[in-house]
Amino acid sequence: MKTMIALVGEQPLPNVIPVKYYSPSRLVLAHTKNERSTLIAKRIKEFFGDQPKVDLLELENGYNIDQIYSRLYQFICQNELGELLFNLTGGTKPMSFAALELAQELKCQAFYYQSENNLSQLHLYDLSAGSLKYQEPISIDVNLEVEDVLKLFVGKCCKKNFENAFEEQVFNILKNLGKEYSVLHNVYVGPNVEVDWILCYKNKLAVGDVKSQVKKSGIDQVNGVTDQRTLGTYTKKFIISAREPDDNNRLLAEAYRIKVIVVPSANNNGTLSDEDRQKIVEEIQKEMEGR
Repeated sequence: MKTMIALVGEQPLPNVIPVKYYSPSRLVLAHTKNERSTLIAKRIKEFFGDQPKVDLLELENGYNIDQIYSRLYQFICQNELGELLFNLTGGTKPMSFAALELAQELKCQAFYYQSENNLSQLHLYDLSAGSLKYQEPISIDVNLEVEDVLKLFVGKCCKKNFENAFEEQVFNILKNLGKEYSVLHNVYVGPNVEVDWILCYKNKLAVGDVKSQVKKSGIDQVNGVTDQRTLGTYTKKFIISAREPDDNNRLLAEAYRIKVIVVPSANNNGTLSDEDRQKIVEEIQKEMEGR
């Protein structure tokens, strides 16, 4: 029997991807009383259902290392957990310090999951001898569908029909980007908050709107769903527009790191040219895959 001890922070994926890779029998999610941390822990538990068995372990204080250590140690002593594996990725830094100290005391394995810079790696720490020994990182190939990622980030979401042929053409291009991509169209990610498309590539999200003209309202809408409490600040942002933005909106989009893809052929009977279709493919693949 293997049990993973994981620390819950603002983002759910560092607690989900390693579980998919290691397939532990039990998962212990240590979270604080913070509303966001509690919500993420509950969503992860709901996501996995009964496989693995998930325990929610509330910590009184996410910054008191002694209390965190004691709470984790007490839970481990009171339960038959088998082989222990510590995920140090989430939570506060004091939570990571306490978990690492405990893993060293119990002579367990620990790891940190790295997803930045288009990576999906586990950095392993062997503590079986009572001292920390860094091992070579391993790349893992665990990819969630966009529906699964949205469940973790925003819970339930709903979809509506295309508003026009331009949106539908863009969606048909996106759904053919490749087997490692998954995409949804016209998705509500909150009350009255809708984006024209959301796609996922190797567990990385991107959102975008399809507009005849770039306006401040559209820029604000795309940027607004990528905060820390919604889809996360690592989410890529796009606006696919039939017209070039004016200088003010171009600068605003750049400030928000929104990639504007201009496809002028959308103005001609609404049918995208082969050149503009290829432009959409290349720009999105460049951003998502780091080409």
